[in-house]
Amino acid sequence: MTVSDSEAAHASNGLLPRDQDDKWFGFWGDDEVCFCRSWTGHQIYRIKKRKTEEGFELGPADVLDDQSVYRRPSDEIDLKLITNLTNRLIGKN
Repeated sequence: MTVSDSEAAHASNGLLPRDQDDKWFGFWGDDEVCFCRSWTGHQIYRIKKRKTEEGFELGPADVLDDQSVYRRPSDEIDLKLITNLTNRLIGKN
């Protein structure tokens, strides 16, 4: 995924849960983007990022592989969730 500089500026505000039922928070770090479970604080997704002339390039993503903390549904569902969370973080939805 490619993120523009203006989207990155929006992402620097972080992703906060909208309400008690929202399960995620996220932050735009120096070298990575991270998404954590809002109730436990466990980091589930870590996405590497690098600066480009157009903005930032994100990927690949690491997914927590500890079944006692996060039961992975499938790679496809994780990818959809990472995309959705990233879009929320950068202000696309």
